Amino acid sequence: MKVKSLVVLLLAALFMMNFSGCIGVNGNFKRVRDNILVNIDGRTDRVVEFALGPSGMMFASLITSFAADEEYVDDLMRQVTKIQVGVYERKDFSEPNYMMLKDLSDEMNDQGWNYLVRSYDHGNLAAVFTQSDDLDNIHSLFIVVLERDEMVMVELKGNLDRMIEIAVRENGLKFDIAGNY
Repeated sequence: MKVKSLVVLLLAALFMMNFSGCIGVNGNFKRVRDNILVNIDGRTDRVVEFALGPSGMMFASLITSFAADEEYVDDLMRQVTKIQVGVYERKDFSEPNYMMLKDLSDEMNDQGWNYLVRSYDHGNLAAVFTQSDDLDNIHSLFIVVLERDEMVMVELKGNLDRMIEIAVRENGLKFDIAGNY
């Protein structure tokens, strides 16, 4: 009886993952990726690209609750309803430039994203964008890092204000900037 229950549970989990936005990234994520690739001449190899929807995040949270040393990690995971990740190895090795950052910011702004942080330093480009509701609650976060040999993109959706609250509550405001703590 246990084996039958386990098989049913695994089939149900597989069914939920296939019909809840898991595995493939969405069109917005692909649009941002493609726009960046056009600006860097597009020669990349996809290392990994995936998305986890609500059921995939629930499953990840369940696994984390058993594996995490810190109890609050599970609570953090429960605040995220969707995650999309893309890691790409660059083949052209051209150096990212400030205009790429400006073009990316303009495109994201056109799609309703506001930049939180933008940085360009010695050929490395990084940007963090947010989307908020009418009450300024952050519900989406989009991170892009572009270096000479790699590009990484991450999009999170969920109750991100609550996630930040938990992180600050558990770790305080410890920012390691020039060894300040």
